[in-house]
Amino acid sequence: MNYAFYFHPGAVQWRFPILFQAVFAIYILVIAPFLPDTPRWLMLHESTPERGEIVLSKLRNKPIDHVTVRKERDEILAAINVEAEQEGSWKSLFSDGGCAANKRFFLALGIQFMQQTSGINIVTYYAPTLLKSSLGMTQERALFISCFLQYYNLGPTR
Repeated sequence: MNYAFYFHPGAVQWRFPILFQAVFAIYILVIAPFLPDTPRWLMLHESTPERGEIVLSKLRNKPIDHVTVRKERDEILAAINVEAEQEGSWKSLFSDGGCAANKRFFLALGIQFMQQTSGINIVTYYAPTLLKSSLGMTQERALFISCFLQYYNLGPTR
């Protein structure tokens, strides 16, 4: 989108790409009220799991008494019971707790740290500038090439 609007002089060059992001936010605001609550949320917050079972049966396109629906209902209720017994805290992030929570926490933290320090932001944000200044490309060509770099960064290898 930035490449397409590069050729339009004036404020539309930067205003439209920013404004276009609102399309997705408006779509979510319009559609979200019509989405059903998740079965897990219904089973957790209702006095009985019946409404959750109804949503599960609709999601699976099977009757409420079907084996698949019953099995998934039982798994959800078991997970809710386990979570009710074990109250999480900030301290539990730094202790093992039988489920290697501390290892998972530090792994997630390390992945985020390595992503930021690997230099990917240079490619993502400053590619046109780098291509223009280092390789001597024209502004148009640098923007065009950076479009493909953005696509590659978001591609299936992630």
